[in-house]
Amino acid sequence: MSMLIKDNLKKRGRGRPSTGGAYPLIGSRMPPDLVKEIDSWASANKMSRAEAIRVLVKIGLGRN
Repeated sequence: MSMLIKDNLKKRGRGRPSTGGAYPLIGSRMPPDLVKEIDSWASANKMSRAEAIRVLVKIGLGRN
């Protein structure tokens, strides 16, 4: 057992490169009934779920 652990480590690169997104990703968990309401609202307003969430957050913050 003359080989040390540190001698056995691989050299690693700098990590995963940035995806170049202009906005930070925010993940959130929501109950299924709330997701259904958001999807229904999004459908009625002809937009994607993501866009609907952005609009609803703005409305909630008073930034219509």
